[in-house]
Amino acid sequence: RQNLTTLDASLGEQLRRPATTGDVFRYIYFNQMNLAVKYSFVTASRRGPTAPAGMPVVPPELMRYLGDVHADFSCYPDSDCEVIMKLPNDHWIVGRKSDQREFLVVLLNKYASIIDVSEEIKKQASVHFANIFFLD
Repeated sequence: RQNLTTLDASLGEQLRRPATTGDVFRYIYFNQMNLAVKYSFVTASRRGPTAPAGMPVVPPELMRYLGDVHADFSCYPDSDCEVIMKLPNDHWIVGRKSDQREFLVVLLNKYASIIDVSEEIKKQASVHFANIFFLD
C-alpha cells in the first residue's frame, strides 16, 4: 500500500512538471536553392489516396498551419525570420527562414513555455542540421 502511495505521488509530480527532452519533435526542412528536402514525419509505406509511397503523412489540419507559416515567409522573401505559434491542441509550430532555407518544426509538448520551445528548437537544429547555417 505504501509503495502505491509513493508511486502515485511520483506520477503526479511527473505529470505536473513540464516535459523536456523526451518531447516528440517533427520537422520539415526545405532548401529552395538546391530543392533539398528533409523531414522526420512518418512516411506512407505504400501509395494510397492521401499520399504517394515515401511521402510524409501529415494530418490535414497540421498541414494547413504549416502552409500558413510558409505563406508568412513568402510575404518577406528577402528577410530572415522566425514564427512561433501555439496550436489549439497545445502543440507548437516553429518556422525559421534563413536565406532560402525553411525549417518548420512541430513540437508535441503542451507544457512547454515559449522559452522552452525556442531552446529546444536551437538544440534540435544543432543536432540535425549542424552543417547548415541558420541565423539565431
